[in-house]
Amino acid sequence: MAKEKQEKTVSTKATAKKAVAKKVSVKADKAASKPAKVKAESKAAKVVSSVYVLEINNMQYVAEVGQIINVKVSPTAELKDVTVNVLAVIDLEKKSFDYGKPYLKLKAEFELLEVIKAKKVFSATFKSKARQRRKVGSRAKYREFKLVAIK
Repeated sequence: MAKEKQEKTVSTKATAKKAVAKKVSVKADKAASKPAKVKAESKAAKVVSSVYVLEINNMQYVAEVGQIINVKVSPTAELKDVTVNVLAVIDLEKKSFDYGKPYLKLKAEFELLEVIKAKKVFSATFKSKARQRRKVGSRAKYREFKLVAIK
């Protein structure tokens, strides 16, 4: 009886290996028959002509046109409630740097996207021998801005 069980396990292992080998060969054949899909955007290098230093609600951000910026403002804030100033322009083609005193006379156009919540940050206090513990957490909310154009 023990020999029969050993023979069955050996034969099932062999058939399982053959089945796996068939699956692998079928997948390889399918992959070889399909043409490779290549994304033109991923291969093409992103050409950035200029980078802008922006001041949004007294916080400075470095951004390019088309980039999404996470700004720490009220989630209910409208575009008219947010003050945006252009502090400097870095032109990568001409290799020049223009800055204002304090601001440049350029207008930044934004598109409001969604509200994002950051990871929760915890702070804890502990007083020894007094059995006093306190754990407080806060979760910042950011508003996504997309820099559309600067004129």
